[in-house]
Amino acid sequence: VLHWAVFKEHVIMIEWILRNMSTSSSSSSDDDDHNDDDDVRRLLLAQDIYGDTALHIACKKNKIKSIECMLRSVPNYNILSAMIELENKDSLSCLQICKDKSHKYIYKLLKRILHSQRNWLCTILFFTDMISSMSMKRAGILCTAYYFGMQTSAILMFYFLFYKRGQYSFGLTSDTIFVLLWICATLLWMLAHFTNPGVITKASKSDIDAMFNGSSQSCAYIEHLLSGKTNKICVSCRCIKEFRSKHCSYCNRCVRKFDHHCPWINNCVGEGNYKCFVWFMWLQFACMTNWCVFCVSHFIRSHRESVVQTLLIAFHLMLCVVTMMFILVQILTHCKLITNGFTTNEVANILRYQYFRDKLGNVRNPFYNGCIKNWYIFLCECVDVKLKEPQNKMVDIENAKIIATAQRKQPEE
Repeated sequence: VLHWAVFKEHVIMIEWILRNMSTSSSSSSDDDDHNDDDDVRRLLLAQDIYGDTALHIACKKNKIKSIECMLRSVPNYNILSAMIELENKDSLSCLQICKDKSHKYIYKLLKRILHSQRNWLCTILFFTDMISSMSMKRAGILCTAYYFGMQTSAILMFYFLFYKRGQYSFGLTSDTIFVLLWICATLLWMLAHFTNPGVITKASKSDIDAMFNGSSQSCAYIEHLLSGKTNKICVSCRCIKEFRSKHCSYCNRCVRKFDHHCPWINNCVGEGNYKCFVWFMWLQFACMTNWCVFCVSHFIRSHRESVVQTLLIAFHLMLCVVTMMFILVQILTHCKLITNGFTTNEVANILRYQYFRDKLGNVRNPFYNGCIKNWYIFLCECVDVKLKEPQNKMVDIENAKIIATAQRKQPEE
């Protein structure tokens, strides 16, 4: 069974087998000297007719997730080294298989484990898990630095070049509007960044142990696992998926009504901060538009200004225009999403989610209640108590707007 789970890369089944092996063995044994590690060792070193262990199979098929799951579940370093160094009937160890098949990632991981102490394993695996999300985190940091650089430079240039000198200002009203827009946009960025996007609580280590040891009285997670309904659970967070939620691979957490992971605010956008995110884009666009008016007025009305000052304003204006174009595209996209009741994630994966399918397999939109009502839901969801229930924001799937019709096979003549 372990070999099959490794081949299919069924990570949760691998973990369940290895966690319960020692528990079932110790509970059924009356020997006080019984060692649980021996049972796990025999399981992991069990060979098939070709002499392959579960790790051999994973190395041959390049099953990275299966390998990482097994390595995390191994109780001690001695078993780890035995797994890696054991040869099959072709006299090939796991390292040699990875080297021959050019599986460089697995080869480097296993080689480092062999030359490391056991307490380094968690550090190695944690580091490798972080590599995939490192680019997005780096992008989030760069976008944050760019945003605050733009905001800070704009307010400083406004004060020293326009307001303080009073040459190119349009009056107290226009100056006040610009400052208020700048403050509101910055505050909304902070709200969108620091507000919880709707993170679903992960299972703690004690909860996970209780799940797999059978001490939890009624665990819906294990019930779905045993019944094969893995689409209703999140393997990474060990939690039940909520309606319209999704696991963010960059943040490694499940988010309610997940929209997307946004590097611009360096946070996920979900149920908790979606309104802040949309309002932030609108006000930021208005703020930058106002700033562009000030910059253009400088070039129209300026006389005998220094070349450095002019080039500085021109460069900042160019960056501002490019950023405005990006924000405008985002605003138009999300206005369309709000009108149709979609999220960005649902648009990208609409064919995968079954709640968009009717009985005949047609793709429908159960969240389209009309343009006016959908905007009312977006604006007044926090105030209207009736909108707290999901069914009050949906229409019957059989009567919903059709997006795509299922293709039906033509009867053979």
